[in-house]
Amino acid sequence: MDSFLPTVQVSTETGQVHILALVIMLETGEVGRFAGVGNFAVRYDDRAKRFYQRKAAKSGRAVAIKAVAHKLARACFYVMRDQVPFDSERCFG
Repeated sequence: MDSFLPTVQVSTETGQVHILALVIMLETGEVGRFAGVGNFAVRYDDRAKRFYQRKAAKSGRAVAIKAVAHKLARACFYVMRDQVPFDSERCFG
């Protein structure tokens, strides 16, 4: 079963990262079915979906999905740099 668990390079004393990775894996199923990170976020996060819909109405779907992915990439940078939890409201609000 260990071969199916996602590999996480971050180590913690409590193992919270490994547990979170397992929860994400079990909740989402096979991530290969998503075309990209933007599609994944739009499907599972209401704020991301609303942002995507607003952007798609103005600029088209391709630009909107890239904008979602870009926002997520920037959010990941700040989460790692500042060691803070992800805040969907701050990212997409």
